[in-house]
Amino acid sequence: MAWLPEQKLIITGDMAFHQRLLPIFDETDTAAWIETWDKFAALGAVHVIPGHGVPTNMEEVTKYTLDYLVYLREKIGEVIDEGGELQEAYDVDQSQFSHLDTFHELSRLNADQVFRAMEFE
Repeated sequence: MAWLPEQKLIITGDMAFHQRLLPIFDETDTAAWIETWDKFAALGAVHVIPGHGVPTNMEEVTKYTLDYLVYLREKIGEVIDEGGELQEAYDVDQSQFSHLDTFHELSRLNADQVFRAMEFE
């Protein structure tokens, strides 16, 4: 990331998303991503240039990055707590994010990655 405090502008790279569904990979630590968000938000950025998409603001990237990660981990956690299997993780309702580009390509893969990580947390 690059932080320009005088302009209250941050260039986030793939830390923040808003026009496309974020991807979760094998090495992605979603718990740490959530945990570090407060420090990121505390910078007080007014302008956010994400790794993908047009410039935006913190409200937008929080909604489609942090809120998505929290929601997905919460729902996958419920599946795990109820003794569910990976198949039930695929069925977690992510439709509130379906308008984002790459949703159809990534939503099931993201559920898969989060389930596999959380079952051993």
